[in-house]
Amino acid sequence: MGWKSRFLFLLIVYFSGFATAIYYLAPSGRTDSNGSAYVSDSSGGSDSQSRATAVLTNLRDNTYGKVAAKMSGMNQQEFKAAFDRGMQAVMRMAKNGQSTASEGGEDK
Repeated sequence: MGWKSRFLFLLIVYFSGFATAIYYLAPSGRTDSNGSAYVSDSSGGSDSQSRATAVLTNLRDNTYGKVAAKMSGMNQQEFKAAFDRGMQAVMRMAKNGQSTASEGGEDK
């Protein structure tokens, strides 16, 4: 693999990770009675630090809820088998890439 294809691959991986982080950190879309996107347990005082803490707590709870909901229906044996197949495929690709690089067959 040439440096251009490696660079493109790294960009794709980087931005897909960034998009995944944005997805998991985004508010869930629920609103409270005031129309605010953030539902907090605080009394609504004027202290900005307590509001920020309530927002962060809500964000953490929403993120945990999303992850727990996605993982609850997961079959652990199927996941382990799929993970093992993926790792074996990566190892084969690494071995093939290593052998072609040692033979001088690199893309340019």
